[in-house]
Amino acid sequence: MLQTNVYVDGFNLYYALKDTPEHKWLDLLALCQRLPKRNTINRIRYFTAKVQERPEDPEAPKRQEVYLRALRTIPNLSMHFGRFRSDEADMRLKSPPPDGPERVTVIRTVEKRSDVNLATEMLVDAHKGDARCMAVLTNESDLIPPIKAVRDHFRLPVVVLNPRGRNQNRELRKAAPTVIPIRQHHYRRSQFADEVEDAKGKIIVRPREWAAPSQDDSAS
Repeated sequence: MLQTNVYVDGFNLYYALKDTPEHKWLDLLALCQRLPKRNTINRIRYFTAKVQERPEDPEAPKRQEVYLRALRTIPNLSMHFGRFRSDEADMRLKSPPPDGPERVTVIRTVEKRSDVNLATEMLVDAHKGDARCMAVLTNESDLIPPIKAVRDHFRLPVVVLNPRGRNQNRELRKAAPTVIPIRQHHYRRSQFADEVEDAKGKIIVRPREWAAPSQDDSAS
């Protein structure tokens, strides 16, 4: 059995689950223990950023905080935070109307530091000999450099857990030949209970917007 560290690209995972909110109450330890079978989980590092309140979804920060509280019940999981930055940007319209402007000003929100944080922690852990194998949950080609560095300089195997199933980034596959697709049934079977108890005995309740599928749907 290979002692494995898992590095979770939270932003990439979020987009993989965006259209299936019933899977967002995800127990990362349960998911990691399903894939792959020959690895034992030493630690999980989760990289994300605190979301901002938006007019179309003012409750998003509250849901995220509830989920982070649930994740904190996983004993071998640590969280590493980047940040979101919003700026005004002048951008050209792809198909401007005949009598309208060619350019518009938009609010652009980008996540900063999470990829750098993940790369840094991965390389530090490799240098310390913290695990015999590393798994990166992502489909993001920006993480190719640290993956290659861990393989080439530290001679450690790296597994990519693709949150988008078989929709694999081709560049990423070249950097990490071992790619395991995460399928919908993996997400469905790796959910927290609807109510989770933390170390202080407080109950954490699954957000209603992430309602669990019915028993009939689970069996399908």
